[in-house]
Amino acid sequence: MIVNWILGAVGLFCATTSALLTFLYLRRTPKFSSHLTTQEARREFDKYRTLLQISVGLLAAWLVLDCLGVILL
Repeated sequence: MIVNWILGAVGLFCATTSALLTFLYLRRTPKFSSHLTTQEARREFDKYRTLLQISVGLLAAWLVLDCLGVILL
């Protein structure tokens, strides 16, 4: 029972860490939309990148809350 809990907590910690690192990577990388040829392609790229940042940010926030729940409860 305790081994199962420890493995679950370690797996949750690893998933949380990877989601946070991915979110930080997406926030700090420069935008490469200036290399695209059309204005429409730039808009779509920026929209896709923003939605990706939001979704990874929400995933990271959920995993942080879940990890805190495992630690505190």
